[in-house]
Amino acid sequence: MAAKTPPAGKPGAVGASLLDRILAPENLAAAWEAVAANAGIPGVDGERIGRFRRNWEARLVALADDVRNNHYRPAPLRSILIPKRSGGQRQIGI
Repeated sequence: MAAKTPPAGKPGAVGASLLDRILAPENLAAAWEAVAANAGIPGVDGERIGRFRRNWEARLVALADDVRNNHYRPAPLRSILIPKRSGGQRQIGI
C-alpha cells in the first residue's frame, strides 16, 4: 500500500510546505522580534528598526504575500572585504 501524502493545511501544520512554514505569521513575527531585540542595523535598503517598527505587522503580511505570489525581488547584495587572519582579504556579500 502506498503512503499517502498529508494534505497541506494551516501554516506550520504537518504537511504544510516549507515555504508555508517560513511565511507563517508567527514565524515572521518571531524573526522580527529577534531582529528588533538585537537592535539590527539597516540593510542595503537603509530601513531602520524604528521606522520598520511603526507598521511591522502590515509589512510582514505584504512580504509574505509578495513571496507567495512570486513578486518579491530582493535588493542586490552589498559586497565588502573583511580581513583574513592569514593576511589578505575575503569578499562577502551582505
